[in-house]
Amino acid sequence: MVNFFFNYVRCAVATTLALGAANERTEPIGYLISAYVFSGIIYPLACHWVWDQQGIFSPTSTSYPSQDYAGSGVIFLLGGAAAAVSLRVIGSRAGRWSPHFKRTEHSQPMVVLGGCLQMLGFLGLVIGTHPRVLDADEGLLLGLGTVNLLHAATSGGLYGLMIQRIDKNYYDLDSMLSGAIAGMVAVCAGVDTYMPGVAVMCGATGSLLFIGFRRFLCAVKLDDPLNIVSGYLIPGAWGLMLAGLFSDHGALGGHIQVLGNNCIVALVLFFWAVAIMYPLLSILMCFGVLRVPRFMEKQGIDKIRHTLRHPHGTRKSLN
Repeated sequence: MVNFFFNYVRCAVATTLALGAANERTEPIGYLISAYVFSGIIYPLACHWVWDQQGIFSPTSTSYPSQDYAGSGVIFLLGGAAAAVSLRVIGSRAGRWSPHFKRTEHSQPMVVLGGCLQMLGFLGLVIGTHPRVLDADEGLLLGLGTVNLLHAATSGGLYGLMIQRIDKNYYDLDSMLSGAIAGMVAVCAGVDTYMPGVAVMCGATGSLLFIGFRRFLCAVKLDDPLNIVSGYLIPGAWGLMLAGLFSDHGALGGHIQVLGNNCIVALVLFFWAVAIMYPLLSILMCFGVLRVPRFMEKQGIDKIRHTLRHPHGTRKSLN
């Protein structure tokens, strides 16, 4: 039962990434149908391929052994790939690329709280992946994974903060938190075997990729307000590459084939998500049950679909 609950949580994380990217402009019924398909078909098969002992890409496979300890590929790349499809099919927010577009009001304390909760969740993800601790060596393994995760978060957040400072001449809290999360995503695949210095490099490069692809998505006008594609898909794919190189089960550990297999895993997971989600979302879009009308988007889906909204004057107090 414990194993079932833990895998349920991992599936929920991937599903949230896959469908949360365009959540504020998605019809509830379209969201539910998409979540049902992703959590019932896409994720379970991907999880079986990589993490089940009988899976073709499991670490013990005799065909294509791969390394993805805590979900850089199965959770974050897979969810990010589905998110990229949803952003492409649903489209941008109303007026997003207009020169007069302004960000809606937000609460920085809530942003910090959400970022810290995600970091805490990453610790649970890394520690919970190891099913049991029977001796001191396994305890040291969990300790190494925890230290590596914190190193990656620290370096990723620092790089995100400083690059934003150099580029925009101010310190940006969002960039620091997103950089830290991207660093943790990148380190997850081999977090149990990395040397701490490698974990620092994983966090730094994951943050750099996040910043670069965030700008690229703006250049190609793919509206990703939650940075799911740049902060999870790209660092997740990069994390698989790093595990194939630097983990004890990878090229530096004498298993050169794991690097190639991890590249194959990244491609398989990406195209598996795209192959199912693109036709599904396109059909839902054609039937008008995926994207909310523009007037509803401007007034707020909470008010019209759920009869919920902040009391008058609350939005100003959130600044």
